[in-house]
Amino acid sequence: MGRRIFSTVIRIILILVVVGFFVSMVLVAFDFAEPYIYPFNFVRGKAHLVEDRVIIGPYPHQKELQRLKGRFKVVEVISLMNRESPIERRLIDRERRLTKKIGLKFRLRPMSFTNLGSKENSKKAEELAEYVKEKYLSGTSKDSKVYIHCYLGKHRVGIFLKALRRLKGNS
Repeated sequence: MGRRIFSTVIRIILILVVVGFFVSMVLVAFDFAEPYIYPFNFVRGKAHLVEDRVIIGPYPHQKELQRLKGRFKVVEVISLMNRESPIERRLIDRERRLTKKIGLKFRLRPMSFTNLGSKENSKKAEELAEYVKEKYLSGTSKDSKVYIHCYLGKHRVGIFLKALRRLKGNS
């Protein structure tokens, strides 16, 4: 009986340690663990070129930022993430520091993550599409590219992409 109680206590302690580890990752250094946590890496979109000088995708980690600058000649990173989310706020602050350190321009153009189809998001996407068209698609920045992302690289960048395609269709 004493052995059974000891075994149960050990199991409970191990479960608490594992749960505590994941909770601490989220609270302290979510960016470190996020690429390896199953639900997040499974649903995360892939970065891809949508125009000659426009790449969209998910939140870029340090190695991805370095690759974007070196291999893909990205000069500017535009984040659609929103400081209203505690997790995104921490990631935005980290990204701002990393882009400065690497030598990339950083712009924050926050879009709502809770009300994706809102008029406010559509308006922000249209304004960003105008900026991108004027700066990157008009021919003045021939060798430079822009990377536009939200957290997962699917929903908010999808709204931007629709606005860009509408704008290009009207020109």
